[in-house]
Amino acid sequence: MTRLGRSAFLLPVLVLALTACGGVPASVSAAAGGGTATVLYEVTGPDSTNNITYSANGSAGIAQENGAAAPWTKEVQFEAGAFRVASLTAQNAGGGDITCRITVDGEVKAETTSSGEYAVVSCNTEAF
Repeated sequence: MTRLGRSAFLLPVLVLALTACGGVPASVSAAAGGGTATVLYEVTGPDSTNNITYSANGSAGIAQENGAAAPWTKEVQFEAGAFRVASLTAQNAGGGDITCRITVDGEVKAETTSSGEYAVVSCNTEAF
């Protein structure tokens, strides 16, 4: 079995095992995999950031943009049937405040601000 095939097989098994052990709340398991969702990622802060990393889809896909200018936004469609968790991490290229925000279907699900030189900020959502 290929590495991708094993990963695709192991993720549902892991979710089921964690649910059985109480590691994943039933509401999270039930929420995963609904209809298509629109995720809007936003980073605000100094004019430029060092890098931005975000979930590209519901299948653990990751994308990165280096040297992105703030304010930065990216809209991503998460398809139905996947275990969907959105994640966004950004680092500023100098000093000041940097803020990340994740909006799912128009509702803000996560927002965090970090301050300082080369500050790193991270936002994550529960399953949706």
